[in-house]
Amino acid sequence: MGYIAAAVSKGGDDASELALRMLGAAGGPEGISYGFASGGQSENHRRLPEFTSAPSPSILAFKGVDPHDYPPQPLTQRGSSLCLTGSLYGAEGPDTLHAANMLIDGVKSGVHRLLSGDGCFAVAALDDGVLTLARDRVGVKPLYIGESDTAYAAASNRKMLMSIGAKPRPVLPGHIVRVTGSGISDYEAAGWDTERLTEPMDRVVEALDAALRQVSADIAAKAPTGALAFSGGIDSTLVAHYLREAGVRLSLICVGVDSRDEYGHAQEAADCLGLPLRTRPFAIDELEAALPGIVASVEEDSPLSVGVAAPLYFAAATAKETGHTTLFSGGGSDELFGGYLKYQAAYAENPRAAEEMMNRDALDSWRTNHERDSKVAADAGLELRLPFAHPRIVSLGLSMPAEQKLPPQPGMPRKVALRRLAETLGFPQTVWARPKKAAQYSTGVQKALNRIAKRRGVSLRAYLNQVYRSVFEEMRHD
Repeated sequence: MGYIAAAVSKGGDDASELALRMLGAAGGPEGISYGFASGGQSENHRRLPEFTSAPSPSILAFKGVDPHDYPPQPLTQRGSSLCLTGSLYGAEGPDTLHAANMLIDGVKSGVHRLLSGDGCFAVAALDDGVLTLARDRVGVKPLYIGESDTAYAAASNRKMLMSIGAKPRPVLPGHIVRVTGSGISDYEAAGWDTERLTEPMDRVVEALDAALRQVSADIAAKAPTGALAFSGGIDSTLVAHYLREAGVRLSLICVGVDSRDEYGHAQEAADCLGLPLRTRPFAIDELEAALPGIVASVEEDSPLSVGVAAPLYFAAATAKETGHTTLFSGGGSDELFGGYLKYQAAYAENPRAAEEMMNRDALDSWRTNHERDSKVAADAGLELRLPFAHPRIVSLGLSMPAEQKLPPQPGMPRKVALRRLAETLGFPQTVWARPKKAAQYSTGVQKALNRIAKRRGVSLRAYLNQVYRSVFEEMRHD
């Protein structure tokens, strides 16, 4: 768990200073270690050094924030160096070592092999001055690339690249990007090839049950304990059920502004699961004080992004305070299984068009949701794990027809297959039939944000833009 930084000089100059500046701008918790690699050699420091002992026009660096991570990164083997964030499902032993072993016969072919398996990761490898970048095809873990006047660079968040004057753009999920001092090449190496299911609903529910059991076992092998951002809705309840069944020692955390009815709904669902629930109310003043940190993690001034991120920010902070290093979430379900009202409206007009809309949104979730949530968790010192974003669940969801996700009539609960699954598992109707309510509204965050902006005498968008400019102007001065 940590932050990747890499730089390749255009003119053959030493890139060490660029890597140092990016690691210094990474944000999040203080680093446990700082690693650097170039030319087949690596070094590791307990604190950010003023310089490295291996000046080179190409540098791969890593800020490690988890004292239990092993081996230290970058990991160098046979002249190649590698950094990895996230997990390789089904891999024995440390994920970084497993990934490095796959690169022994060649970085390019090894990264192709990584992308062909199930994982939730971003990877950067340096071999003979060539930087290779990739993300799994779902794209939960962020990775960006940018270009300045003097160098090409890559990093785990945008602000790291901004610190060296590089304009960031995302490495696309399933893509491999190759960087040399003379340019960038980018191509798709892993995509989605799914066939539309024709099975009846009961068979699809059985398939969902089997897939969620296997996915939860995959995740439990990597994260045997953690906290779950819990609302008592269909998504977080199913995630809690399957993770518990897989043996994860799970804590449930429900957050919101002040006292809320939603705490009662969450408690009812937690009681059904037989799991303890921790509620964490926060006041409007706490939310206002936290906004610079939330905006710094989200790296946007969008009211929607900040509103969705704020509850996760407080859940992550609570998880960290209670000793956890993993945060689970039910994120990714709404796009994949038909959670939004706009899908129901499209379905009434054209079922196949609604299907296509849901699949487009699901495949774009890395951009609209996963990157934001991963950065919020990472800056709290937590690894975010999303069972609904596991490649096996995404593949199954993409293959399901709209009529297995959306009800025949408006006003009925959406995400039909998931609700049928929860009913089959024996959850009461008050849990599986509970209507969806977006997190920023159910937690009271959206209303609180509007009140904060109103007392400042500006629109919410204008206020968040002020916060954004203040945060990032301060970073530029640092």
